Amino acid sequence: MVTRLAHDVSISELSALVERSLTALGLTENDRRIVSEILLYAELRGNSQGLIKIIERTILPEPQHQLMTTEDRSSVSAHIEANGNIGMVVLFNASQLAVEKCREHGIALITTSGCASSSGALGYYCEQIAAQGFIGMVMSGSPKVMALHGSATPAMGTNPVAFAAPSSGLPLVIDFASAGITVFDVLKKRNEGQSLPEGVAVDAQGDPAVTAEAALEGALLAFGGAKGSALALLIETL
Repeated sequence: MVTRLAHDVSISELSALVERSLTALGLTENDRRIVSEILLYAELRGNSQGLIKIIERTILPEPQHQLMTTEDRSSVSAHIEANGNIGMVVLFNASQLAVEKCREHGIALITTSGCASSSGALGYYCEQIAAQGFIGMVMSGSPKVMALHGSATPAMGTNPVAFAAPSSGLPLVIDFASAGITVFDVLKKRNEGQSLPEGVAVDAQGDPAVTAEAALEGALLAFGGAKGSALALLIETL
């Protein structure tokens, strides 16, 4: 049985709690600033990439991480080797670099590798790019937790994609995973003792998963059947 206690908190109180939690986890001041902003962006929008990442400890760098390095591959492209740094910090730097190159050349392509932890809500980075007057698109791979259409074996990540474009008001932002449910949504339901929606996961035997525990032992399913699976495969290939 799961007992939950809840009360309203202000954004400032929540921000202070996140700051204390990230400090306790050993993040540097600069990393805390970036990670806190991205986590709160997700949490305040009901995005599954929010504060549960603190609970699940999926925001930490590798113990022996080194400074990330950037290699310019052309005037409009670059690659960031994360060297075990926090995924959200790496993606933050990548989006800033993309904006710099766009200001100079009108277009940019930035790739990353070697992140130690979750990249967070991709819509955040796209929105930051759109706020500077550019169109942003971000894709990310993730650990193998999702099955290809017609299979029950984990073969791909939930592989999210996000897009944002500037407008006269707030930027247009689209952000979704290729799976019918994200891993962090599953973890949240497990922690809260909730069942899963129908059709989003299978258990280890390939039967529909009703509980989060069964889904974590089996595989998540793509949204939209073959079409969502194809989108995930495209992102996985890139």
